[in-house]
Amino acid sequence: MTDEERVALRAALADAETVLVVSYFTADKTPEPLSGGGKLYGFLIHPHSFALLHAGEGTWRA
Repeated sequence: MTDEERVALRAALADAETVLVVSYFTADKTPEPLSGGGKLYGFLIHPHSFALLHAGEGTWRA
């Protein structure tokens, strides 16, 4: 996340005391192995307007 994105997030949340964080992950194999990995998706949502403020994608490894 860039500094400009952080400033914009702080401004968007100026009227809120909380933020809704939603995360979701997928596994490369089914069932999810203990030594596996997959994709991680994260979203920051404004608690009053439910506007999507930020979306990110990453990877995870066990």
